[in-house]
Amino acid sequence: MITRVDSKLAIFFGDAAACPVGHKDPSFKHFLDDLRHEVHLNHLVVNHQVHGTNGFFIKNNDILDDPVLYKEHEGDYLITNKSKTGIGVITADCLPIIFYAPESSTIAIAHAGWKGSFAGIAKEGYRDWE
Repeated sequence: MITRVDSKLAIFFGDAAACPVGHKDPSFKHFLDDLRHEVHLNHLVVNHQVHGTNGFFIKNNDILDDPVLYKEHEGDYLITNKSKTGIGVITADCLPIIFYAPESSTIAIAHAGWKGSFAGIAKEGYRDWE
């Protein structure tokens, strides 16, 4: 299900009905590419999540060498202010934390399990944002 927040932000909430293939299936990257096209993105990035506090601020095209980057980089948060660049997080029993600053068109998402939450994933992501 895709929920539009405003003209610049949409959030995809996937479940078995919305995502017919599991994230461990080799065809999941193809699903992400279809989703990228559906919401008119140039890039879609989902980290290899490790239950830590590291991540990336995508400010330029340095890491955007493929339209879909799935598990290409290790980390548990992503931040971007790049137009038409989607960021994603996969959760099961962990929490997705979403930050959005419409005045700067900056969005962040964090994968917050108990280890990352205890270690300060939200604070670390916010520190990188500043």
